[in-house]
Amino acid sequence: MTATLPEHIMQALHDICRALNAHLVDVVVRGSLQKRLLEVYVDTESGITLDECGAISGGIGEMLESANVFPGQYRLEVSSPGADRPLRYQWQYRRHIGRLLNVTLADGTQKQGRLKEIGDTSFTLEHKLSKRETTNVEIPFDAVGRAIVEFEF
Repeated sequence: MTATLPEHIMQALHDICRALNAHLVDVVVRGSLQKRLLEVYVDTESGITLDECGAISGGIGEMLESANVFPGQYRLEVSSPGADRPLRYQWQYRRHIGRLLNVTLADGTQKQGRLKEIGDTSFTLEHKLSKRETTNVEIPFDAVGRAIVEFEF
């Protein structure tokens, strides 16, 4: 079972992250009413460290306890988004220039290509047409439904 948090708690999570120079990327609440799991994904523009996650976890833990958000038992996990989580914000794309992206547009169209550049309102993928031929595809951020970095081995 997944659940959502009240808006004022979400705002408090954003505020805690911002105070520690981080971004709140995603929040997932699962489990039963008696035993909740709160997964909080945070990041910075240069990449989040374990110490930063620990500091954020401490701040969130104090806030959850004082606000009595979960009446029963709960477990809090604070971590980086990880490689398999979608890019949600423009600032996340900058760290992935040169990497392969799989993009699903809001209309369901699939695009794959190497991230070449980032603009204010769009980004450019170098799409491979054949072994020797490529084309650049400009994609507006507001047209993206989901974008995931494809790690190459």
